[in-house]
Amino acid sequence: MRTPLALTLGAMLVATSVWAQEPAEVPLYFAVGIPNANVPNIDGSNADWKWVDKSFEVTIEDMHALTGSADDADDLFVDILIGWNQSQNSVYAMIHSHDDFLIVDKNPSCTFRDDNCEVHFDPDNQGGGPYSAPADQDLQPAFQMCLSFSDQFPRVQMYNGALGNFNQSAFDFWWTHSGDFVKANMVNQGQEYYYEFSAILFDPLSVSGGPGASTRWVLAAEQTIGMSISVDDADEGV
Repeated sequence: MRTPLALTLGAMLVATSVWAQEPAEVPLYFAVGIPNANVPNIDGSNADWKWVDKSFEVTIEDMHALTGSADDADDLFVDILIGWNQSQNSVYAMIHSHDDFLIVDKNPSCTFRDDNCEVHFDPDNQGGGPYSAPADQDLQPAFQMCLSFSDQFPRVQMYNGALGNFNQSAFDFWWTHSGDFVKANMVNQGQEYYYEFSAILFDPLSVSGGPGASTRWVLAAEQTIGMSISVDDADEGV
């Protein structure tokens, strides 16, 4: 069974860590405001997130299956925390999954068919990507990040469906390798898998011009940004 589980959300940025509200119909979830003293080290450990109130946690019960299904919590369980910090102008996330088998590098050049985590960013929450934007449009309104445990491919990949992998541009080097804009770390402990990242967002994002030709998104309290997170679960023989 292959189970891509998706969380499509508007992440409402809140400036305090002591409350959360019920999600709206769209749905709306809340990113906890991270004080400067609590900015996590991006090391794949959830220890830096223990202070966050449980009301901010999003679990597999809030997600929907794109294909297949999870048999039970032993087969697959997911919980997610999203935060933001104003001084770093960054979004942070800790994505934990319990999965009975880690499947990687079984589908060459296609990490999303293995166990994998995909994150879509649409900072202005206006749609238009990352797959529906015209292929000849240099300024892209949305983009995707893939996080994996692969030994064959980069563990952090940036992607836009209209334009393919950013490997074709200088922007790929800046984004995925320098760590100036995205930091990520993945840790596997038995059947527990942790994906942690921080990201400075851009909207629009220039494929040909790189960071200098892109518009850095400024995060602010009570702002709603578009995000989706999917956890891809592959099993043996599928």
